[in-house]
Amino acid sequence: MKNPLRKRYKRELKKDWLKNLSLFLILALVIGFVSAMFVGNESMMKALNGSYEKYNTEDGRFQFESELSSDLKENLEKHDITLYEEFYKDCSQDNSNDGEKDATVRVFKNRLNVDKACLMEGKLPSTNSEIAIDRMHADNNDLKIGDTIYVDGSAFTITGFISLPDYVCLYENNSDFMFDALSFNVAVVTDEAYENIDDNEKYSYAYKYDERPANDTEAKEKAEDLLENVIEEIKTSYFDTTIANENKIVDFVPAYLNNGINFAPDDLEGDLSMSYILLVVFVIVIAFIFAVSARNTIHKEATTIGTLRASGFTRGEILRHYLFIPSWVTLFAAIFGNILGYTYLKNVAVSLYYNSYSLPTYKTVWSVDAFIYTTLIPVVIMLLVNFLVIVSKIRMDILNFLRGNLSKSKRSKAVRLPRWKFMKRFRLRIILQNIGGYLILAIGLFFVVFLLTFATAMPETINKYQKTSVEEMFANYQYVLKTTIDENGNEIKTDNENADKYSYTSLETVDGVRVSEPIGVYGVNKNNDYIDLAKDLSNNEVYVSSCYADKFGLKAGDSICLKEKYGDKTYEFEIVGIYDYQGALCIFMDNDAYNETFDLEEGSFTGYLSDEEITDIEDKYIVSVIDKEDITKVSRQLKHSMGGMMDFFRVALVIVSALLVIVLTKIITERNALSISMVKVLGFKNSEIASLYIMATGIVAFVSIVISVFLSNILMAQVWRWYLKTLDGWLAYYLSYFSMFKIGLLAFVGFIVAALVCYKLIKKIPMTDAIKNVE
Repeated sequence: MKNPLRKRYKRELKKDWLKNLSLFLILALVIGFVSAMFVGNESMMKALNGSYEKYNTEDGRFQFESELSSDLKENLEKHDITLYEEFYKDCSQDNSNDGEKDATVRVFKNRLNVDKACLMEGKLPSTNSEIAIDRMHADNNDLKIGDTIYVDGSAFTITGFISLPDYVCLYENNSDFMFDALSFNVAVVTDEAYENIDDNEKYSYAYKYDERPANDTEAKEKAEDLLENVIEEIKTSYFDTTIANENKIVDFVPAYLNNGINFAPDDLEGDLSMSYILLVVFVIVIAFIFAVSARNTIHKEATTIGTLRASGFTRGEILRHYLFIPSWVTLFAAIFGNILGYTYLKNVAVSLYYNSYSLPTYKTVWSVDAFIYTTLIPVVIMLLVNFLVIVSKIRMDILNFLRGNLSKSKRSKAVRLPRWKFMKRFRLRIILQNIGGYLILAIGLFFVVFLLTFATAMPETINKYQKTSVEEMFANYQYVLKTTIDENGNEIKTDNENADKYSYTSLETVDGVRVSEPIGVYGVNKNNDYIDLAKDLSNNEVYVSSCYADKFGLKAGDSICLKEKYGDKTYEFEIVGIYDYQGALCIFMDNDAYNETFDLEEGSFTGYLSDEEITDIEDKYIVSVIDKEDITKVSRQLKHSMGGMMDFFRVALVIVSALLVIVLTKIITERNALSISMVKVLGFKNSEIASLYIMATGIVAFVSIVISVFLSNILMAQVWRWYLKTLDGWLAYYLSYFSMFKIGLLAFVGFIVAALVCYKLIKKIPMTDAIKNVE
């Protein structure tokens, strides 16, 4: 004989179709998104992990001041490494031959041994007028195969799009806060074409260990030992006349610290963790919604359940009946969500990463983790939460069910309400009687508002940084010279009266919130026109930039200790003030004190600051020119990478918010169906009843949203600070009051839709329900 309870499933699904469909859609969308992240991530991670061997990715790199002599190179390779030349030239890239620089392109020779190029499309260059460029940079700048670009004025035809394994993220410098795929490019050309480019050559050497380290811990130990050995070999070469190669380490980046290699996989793993947390939270919230709905149904059907129990049905059978719909809705949502995840949403997730990173080609792989995390775990969570909430009601005695008395405690005295007008007292009583449902509504709204805050604060913080970084630029042009002495032994000067000399170097932190954080050190002349320090400084007195002070919690009177990047020498400084500058973590000191501190000759300097372009210094003496485009590259890249995703995220959250409020409002209205029927008998109109019940929900939603907006802003600011402290650089969190108002308005859209749905529901409740009730 078939279980007669099964006949109720179809009727219950039809009766609560709106609630079940809404929760199904929320679960399907969230599961689909997370499934897409799992599938896309695992597919791309497999491609990335395979690329390390396939393209022979380096174990690290050195950059030296000049080319290594064969003897010195041989001595360095005695320390269990093999060195490979990866010399490059940073050139100006003009996409339209209009004379304007569109990007900086880092040009390499075709790589044959290490860090070999992954050809994404087209072919590698074979003639002196051909070039293969980074695929992501080409996409961002709408460059196609067959187009012509101009590198330092020379025309090159694009023959292919590539991904270099050491430039999966296009970091121009490893210490940069953010990669730049808009105005930074990498490319390969033939050997002869490379030699024909007349630009300053950088002497970079990739190295491979004879025996590769097994993990990052071992890699760190080997890198530290290697650096010490290389420094010692270079020091020895100063005094060894047989080597005759004085040299200096300009940069050292072991692979485990190379952002160009590691940032993308680290970001993929971080996004996966956040996606899973998002899924779990959403499933728990929706599970509580199902549980609250089931408890309300149990209260309403108490006498029926009592009759069934008296007829021989066990508690287990009743419990399984109420667990059936939540579990099957979740299961079908998981199946539908995974179908979306492996099809349309997978392409969306992958395109988001391909829009930010220069990833190699990949093939979609079946993800066991995606199946477990997006199918089995949501169903288990749904069953567990509903079991824990419902089981306490199912354990009641049969007589209590037959009498409709499901309260475990004696009837308590009603809460005394303030002496307000009747309608206000009535609404307050509704809120108190449905406090459990409203609490879940408040929690759900807080979660939605928190995510909306993230999706809104991210682009607003970037926009604020872009605006302030331009406003706070020291000068329109910051020139860094390769040398301050020309080939005739004379100081390199300019006739530009607008220019001021300055000095610059980089040190690292030894303590505080982040060790080994790069800190810029500026030496400036007194009474210069660009960096105005309020007081004269002695040898160890400095100003610190406001973002440095903000990140490390520094103030005037504090002492800081910094060390040289490749060595053990440390420097102590006394902070005398905070300089309002958000562009970089740096300190400012008097240029004479700078030269004395770093053992430089009197009058030494690094370059020029000028509001006007300097045209009387030859390009061969200029290492780089920092202008507005360089200052804003971080914000431009972040806006490009995150902008579209944040817009999509906001729309999805508004939909989820609307569905959440609709479902909970419907549950609360149905729970009060008997009371609504009674007030109809007493002569209240539908509009008046709506002003009681819908307004009560509106008040709770409004208060919850207002509190959530302010709490989310505070919490997001703390989360932002915590996360940024794990990275080099600093972006001060910013969210305007107007944006907070917009977040609240977007979250409240759900209630407006819910009000219309519940008004129709109120109209359908008949007066006969109150007449039929004998109590």
